[in-house]
Amino acid sequence: MVTIRPMAEPARELDVTECLIRAIEAEIAARYGGNAVLNRLEAEGHVARLLRETNLASESPTKSTKPRGRSPRASTISEEILP
Repeated sequence: MVTIRPMAEPARELDVTECLIRAIEAEIAARYGGNAVLNRLEAEGHVARLLRETNLASESPTKSTKPRGRSPRASTISEEILP
């Protein structure tokens, strides 16, 4: 689950997981077409990976200054979602 706290109401927590999945799904469909069900599954997989990476980074006992490697196919969220 991905949650945010809006600046207008910081005590309120909003679940934006579905919005992120839909945004990624729409971008995949716009760029590559394909099957809606498979695009949805791929989008869910990307969000799950981002959550795993975030959780692993936050659980790390020491912060490394060395850049983390990534697969050749991987890209940042801004590259995937934003124009």
